[in-house]
This record gives sequence, C-alpha cells and structure tokens, in this order.
Amino acid sequence: MSTNNISGSILVGIGELKSLYIVDLSDNKLNGNIPSEIEGAISLSELKLQKNFLSGRIPSQIEK
Repeated sequence: MSTNNISGSILVGIGELKSLYIVDLSDNKLNGNIPSEIEGAISLSELKLQKNFLSGRIPSQIEK
C-alpha cells in the first residue's frame, strides 16, 4: 500500500489482525498517532511508515 496517497489515520482495528506479517504504508498522507493497539498484531515483523505525517510516540512493543 506504499505510495498510494492514502490519507487519514491508522485505524485502531489494525491490532486485531493477528496474522499480519508486513505492513508497508510508506510514502502516503497518513496523519495522527500510531495507535497503541497495533501491539495486538502479534505476528507483525516489519512496519514501514516513513514519509507520512505521523506524530506522537512509537508504541513500546513495536519499537523493538
């Protein structure tokens, strides 16, 4: 989903996607915070969010 001019915020429901391995939302127009619920995506091994307008803290579990 990289470079698709996606706008808005990352939905908190992303944490319910337990089998999600890789998320590439880079180079879009996302804004707001990275929801702490993303920690619920327990299989997530790669998260690409660069080149967006996100703010706030990175949730501790995905920071590692």
